[in-house]
Amino acid sequence: MSSFHNTISRPPAFTYAGRELQCDSVAIEKLAKQFGTPLYIYSGSTVRNRFQTFDAAFAGIQHTVCYSVKANSNLSILKTLSQLGSGFDIVSGGELERVVRVDKRPGLASSSRASARMPPRWTLPSAPASSCSTLKAKGKRNC
Repeated sequence: MSSFHNTISRPPAFTYAGRELQCDSVAIEKLAKQFGTPLYIYSGSTVRNRFQTFDAAFAGIQHTVCYSVKANSNLSILKTLSQLGSGFDIVSGGELERVVRVDKRPGLASSSRASARMPPRWTLPSAPASSCSTLKAKGKRNC
């Protein structure tokens, strides 16, 4: 392995097996051949670990960790976080649609602010009414 590999900083899930760069023990080259490039590669183990570490910091206190969908609306990331019990912070109807695609729990999404991009009443045929139970716009419950 060259000294270059030893001097760069990378997330812990990205490692070398010999001269092959891997993410969660899957060869990056194999992913590039399968899906083409450019390619965004996320470490599921890192996402899970970071969520669980943050969530554990509030052990003993009733809480819900909510992920900002605006930060990254990748459906695989949202599904992984949903499976861990995450809630979601959204600012648009499109973000709500993405969350509902991966999670049907009531009260899974919340919004702390009204947005000009949000209709006054969020009505999504694909979203069960209970999915909107904590959404607020202009200080009022809309769902």
